Amino acid sequence: MTDMFERLMAANKAGVQELEDWATRATAKLEKLIHLNLAAGKTVLGESFGRSQAFLAAKDANELMALQAGIFQALTVNSIDYFNQLFSIEKRTVADLAKDFKGELAEVQTVISDVVENVIESAPAGTEGTFADFKNDAKALRNLIE
Repeated sequence: MTDMFERLMAANKAGVQELEDWATRATAKLEKLIHLNLAAGKTVLGESFGRSQAFLAAKDANELMALQAGIFQALTVNSIDYFNQLFSIEKRTVADLAKDFKGELAEVQTVISDVVENVIESAPAGTEGTFADFKNDAKALRNLIE
């Protein structure tokens, strides 16, 4: 009984540690997203004031048209850059989550196997056949998950 209690406590401690690690990584990803948005906001503000000054200094309609075309070109380049960086953050986040999920799944499979083995070992006499079927079902479930 003590061994099972110690294993449960160890699993709980590991779970809390995993949750803390996940929260730390999630916060880091959020910080990257915030920094990206702040940088994009700064860029937009700086360029818009610069463009406003250029519009006010324009001498004729041709110069205004050229400035307007430049706005759309800059907007396109900045948007592409922003979405590339956003996609990069998202891609790393999804990769981290997938890695975590695979690790957690392997750990759950190990715990389930250990519990099944423990139950079978402590089974009352005469129930070996029932527990052998249970073990086979658990093995089939584990194979299905894999």
